[in-house]
Amino acid sequence: MVKSADELAGTVIDAEEAGVPWFILGGGSNILVGDLGFRGLVIKNEADKIATGRTEWYIPRNDGLVTVTAESGALLSQLASFAIDHGLAGLEPFMSVPGTVGGAIFNNSHFRPSQNEFIGNLVEEAEILFPRATLDDVSSMRSARNPRSLRRRLPVGEKTKVLSGSSSMISETPSSVRPVPFRVSRDWFRFSYDYSRLQEEKAVVLRVKFKLEKGDPEELRSKSLELLKQRNSYQPIGSLSCGCMWRNPKEAPAGKLIDETGLKGIRVGGMSVSQTHANFMVNDGTGKVGDVLELMARVKKRVKKYCGVELEPEIFMVGEFSHENMKT
Repeated sequence: MVKSADELAGTVIDAEEAGVPWFILGGGSNILVGDLGFRGLVIKNEADKIATGRTEWYIPRNDGLVTVTAESGALLSQLASFAIDHGLAGLEPFMSVPGTVGGAIFNNSHFRPSQNEFIGNLVEEAEILFPRATLDDVSSMRSARNPRSLRRRLPVGEKTKVLSGSSSMISETPSSVRPVPFRVSRDWFRFSYDYSRLQEEKAVVLRVKFKLEKGDPEELRSKSLELLKQRNSYQPIGSLSCGCMWRNPKEAPAGKLIDETGLKGIRVGGMSVSQTHANFMVNDGTGKVGDVLELMARVKKRVKKYCGVELEPEIFMVGEFSHENMKT
């Protein structure tokens, strides 16, 4: 368990240097852990510092926006509550979205996609760690589509030099070089529906800077509570689940397709398709990984047969699986 972004970075680097596989666990939403577990180091991310007061983390800007920085282990609900308390608008839809800031950036979490409520839209920049980056990697990243998006943060007093054609800096003694965080702009993430570049890059989000508008705290709180009530009215709140199981295809929302094929309530072992929202699978407390995978396989096959749509999982598989339905 780590309690700060710096501790998170150090732990990942130590694991890399020791050759130990690692996985960062945030709030635990949208993941399914294999029945054989994860062979390596699981790092529970509780780095949850958020700006308090007018510090370097809370910066009013000339354009009327305010930037707030949060560490990646902060809960989205915690960040949204902080913003509302400080009269900052933009994050109130995410009061009811589970998970942490890091996980939200990884998957570009959203509340109402039809209204363009994606967390990525609020990002200004982030501080990330490339634990496996070589000097060549750094150089190529600098010459990529957004060459100014990466700026190395160095400890005060560290002896540095400049790479040819780049402003990225490295220690003069290669043997002493350890990866250090870089700041990247929003464009680096290439956000889209349920996607960020982090799903393809071996990179760790340490801190994220959000740009928010000024608003009235009471109005924002009222709006947030209304959205929370809406969400609670059509999702299986209080039940054990991974969250939404399937990405919404272009043809129609996944839950609607599953419902139309008559799959609400279908059960495998301790798992069933939610009667409240068909894109959720709920666990009665006895469900196992094999039950989840078999139920996913049945749902996917039925929707393909009757709707002609190939569902894609929204959840991420972590660790090792022995079940044959892992083909899902």
